[in-house]
Amino acid sequence: MAEGHHIYIAGPMRGYPEFNFPAFFDAELIAEAAGYDSVFNPARRDTDAGFDPTGLEGTMEELAEHDFSLRDALGADTAWICSTATAIYMLEGWENSSGARAERALALALGHEVIYQAGSPGRTPDEVTAYEQGRADGEAAASRSFTGEAAGEVAR
Repeated sequence: MAEGHHIYIAGPMRGYPEFNFPAFFDAELIAEAAGYDSVFNPARRDTDAGFDPTGLEGTMEELAEHDFSLRDALGADTAWICSTATAIYMLEGWENSSGARAERALALALGHEVIYQAGSPGRTPDEVTAYEQGRADGEAAASRSFTGEAAGEVAR
């Protein structure tokens, strides 16, 4: 792991005007002002490589028209998360982005700090449902364990 504090910016791109680059650039300024030793902004990486999202609607077709390799981009992103990042910043709308959810899962698996933009949920809808279902299942099991019926089942 790299020494210091290194943050990766994750969030939705596809389906947003200009692939949501303005939100990524705003987050980059905030992270730099917060004093991180390095900030990985995938929008910056893409523009530095020559990709210009100006006027684009954020579609897969537009990526193909511009010879943009999503595989290469995600490969570079996840490599940085694994090799350098100590934290990940989740932009609003991350929970609706398959790429951002994958990046978050990787960061969590590596024990990185996860920071959520104000107004952004800390869980995906599926995680909330799973949590609520698990909680309901646990409460039902606990209530069954104190009934005579459950005790009678054990005695049989």
